[in-house]
Amino acid sequence: MATRLLQLDDLRCTTDQHQVAGLFRKLGYDAIANPLEISHLDLPSRSAESIKESYLIADVNGGAKNLQVILFQLHKEEFSSPYVASYRFKAIASSLCQSPSNFLLLGTKDYNQLLLINPRLSFDEKHDLTVNIRKLLIDRLNPTNYDRDRLEAIAVENRDSDKLYQAHCEAFNVEKLTKHFYLGYKTIFEKVQTTVKEYNPHPYFADSSRLQQFSQRLLGRIMFLYFLQKKEFLGGNRNFFTANYPKQSDLEDTDYYSNFLQPLFFETLNRKRLGM
Repeated sequence: MATRLLQLDDLRCTTDQHQVAGLFRKLGYDAIANPLEISHLDLPSRSAESIKESYLIADVNGGAKNLQVILFQLHKEEFSSPYVASYRFKAIASSLCQSPSNFLLLGTKDYNQLLLINPRLSFDEKHDLTVNIRKLLIDRLNPTNYDRDRLEAIAVENRDSDKLYQAHCEAFNVEKLTKHFYLGYKTIFEKVQTTVKEYNPHPYFADSSRLQQFSQRLLGRIMFLYFLQKKEFLGGNRNFFTANYPKQSDLEDTDYYSNFLQPLFFETLNRKRLGM
C-alpha cells in the first residue's frame, strides 16, 4: 500500500494561511504564505473589494507556463454559501487567467471551509476564449477520505508546472470522478448485500431481488442524508453521522439501523411539517 502524504488530521488542523501552506508542503510544493497586494492582481474593482486577504502559497516553474497556487480569504458576506463563493471565484479566475500562468485558487472566509478552484480555458460556441472552473469544497471539521484523495492527486511528484497543472485538471475531471464514485459505490453495495444477508437470516432476504432492492434503498437514503448534512439541513450539523454513530465500545449492543436510521427515515423525515 502506498504511503499516504496526508492524514485527515492535517486537514482538521488547517486553521490559517500558514497551515494551508504547510498542507501543500506535505504535497511536495515549495510553499509559504507570502502576502499578496490585492492591487497588484489587476482585478476588477468588484472582485478586489470581495477579498479580505490574499497569499501566494506556491509558484511552480519548469514548464511553458508557471503554476501559481493563490489563497484568497473573502469577506464573510462574499462566502455566505459555496454557490455565492463559486460565482465570485469564477470572476476572479476570469481576470487572473488573462496572464500567461496557470492557477489553483484556494478560497475561504474563516478556514472552517476551504474551496479549491481549478480554472481552465476553453472556447465557447462563438469561438471566444472563456474560463470554466472545477471545484472541491473541503469541510475542515469533517474532512473525508475523498478530500484527501483529491489533494494527494495534485501532489508535485517531480512534475514540472505543465504536467502538474494537467494533474490538477485530471483530479478535478467530473467524468473521471463520477466513474470513480460508481466503482466505489459498486464495492460498497455488494458489501452491504452480503452483510444484510449474513446478519438477517430471514426468508425475505433469501430472495435476491428483495435483498438488492433493500440494499439499494438503504444506500440511497444514506446518500440523501449525507447531502442534507453537507447543506447543514440536519440541525446545522455538518458532522451529523459521526456525532450520532455509537462509540466503538457500544457497537455489539447497538443496532444502528433499528435504533437510529429507521426512526429517522420513517418517523422524523416522514412526518409532515406544519405549514407545508
